[in-house]
Amino acid sequence: MAKIISYIFFMLLALSTFCENGFYRASLSTRAPSCSAATLTPVAGSPFSIGAPDNSDPQVVTYSPNGMFAAVANAFGPTSQGSVSVYSVDQTTGVFTLISGSPFISDAGSVVVTYSPNGNFVAVTAIFSNPPVVDIFQVDQITGALTPAPGSPFSAGTSTNGPIGAAYSPNGNFLAVTNQADNIVLIYSVDQTTGALTQITGSPYATGDFPDGVTYSPDGNFLAVSNGNANGANAISIYSVDTITGALMPIVDSPFSGGNEPFSSSYSPNGNFLAVVNFAGNNVTIYSVNQATGAITEIAGSPFAAGNIPVDVAYSPNGELLAVANADDNTISLYAVNQGTGALSPVGGSPFATGSGPNGVDFSPTNNFIAITNGNDNNVSVFSIALVPFVKPCDRMWLKKTKGCGK
Repeated sequence: MAKIISYIFFMLLALSTFCENGFYRASLSTRAPSCSAATLTPVAGSPFSIGAPDNSDPQVVTYSPNGMFAAVANAFGPTSQGSVSVYSVDQTTGVFTLISGSPFISDAGSVVVTYSPNGNFVAVTAIFSNPPVVDIFQVDQITGALTPAPGSPFSAGTSTNGPIGAAYSPNGNFLAVTNQADNIVLIYSVDQTTGALTQITGSPYATGDFPDGVTYSPDGNFLAVSNGNANGANAISIYSVDTITGALMPIVDSPFSGGNEPFSSSYSPNGNFLAVVNFAGNNVTIYSVNQATGAITEIAGSPFAAGNIPVDVAYSPNGELLAVANADDNTISLYAVNQGTGALSPVGGSPFATGSGPNGVDFSPTNNFIAITNGNDNNVSVFSIALVPFVKPCDRMWLKKTKGCGK
């Protein structure tokens, strides 16, 4: 018996690896893991065609709120227009299937696509549109098909090469759109029946130079805009939001110092943290958020290394993971999120290979799948996510507590 136990011990030890804090990897534990490894497995049929002509350059991907559909913004399409590819999503397998009629024609340079919180509407920014516009579509909740909303497209500033970021407020009453050429963020009220947009009184609002990413806090009380000026004026603008009128007011001390060309951004699901990828910094900055004032403070250890040219960032719906798409590396970086501090720890196996030129990343509402657009390959990859816990030696049921191990 002693020989058998000894054999098992050394076999498991040989199969174990170290994570960043020196703990062993193990799959036998009844305690919380010290860190994690992840396995990303392509779902059957992945990568999936966007159904558009070659060189359409798919950009952002987003799941619908109920997870039944996914949409991809394609920068280029037929006759110099853009398009939106819509898929039905198998809730069990994660498989994408292009729906009938997809892709749907949008305006030139479609880059960001986002569903309204109730899933009834889709907004698409068109960076190459002239005049600059944002497209709004109504969504068939049964088929996922898109139909232009009455009055769409809607004006989005005065300068072309401008409309880029878009975000619905959590209550769905408002839509925020950044125009990087005009240095503004536009706020629209949303007709809850048709999806049509009307700029609110006071809109547009001044931002810093070259505003890109825009995101509402989960409670809707604040709006963050990342200003990625290549000349060094990098900053994050934070506004308080009047949840009745949609009006914005810069908070005290805004704008806040940013990284090297801040780009896409995302609040954590609980609103305690704000993540911003830095396009020229090859990293991601994490800020803690004062939920009373909206003020942000960079956390200890930030920024955290990412790959080359990080362009998109997303928290998993449960807030336990953060993903970054690295356009020049053909990878995504995947991190475990410390729920107390917001600090990031790369999961074992990260970064993970994608197709060529990943532009967008999003988690399914169930946390089980992750989708990545591959701009150069004209397709979208979908992976299932499996986490393997790392645990301290003393957490193994077959190891005795040793000196220096946790109490």
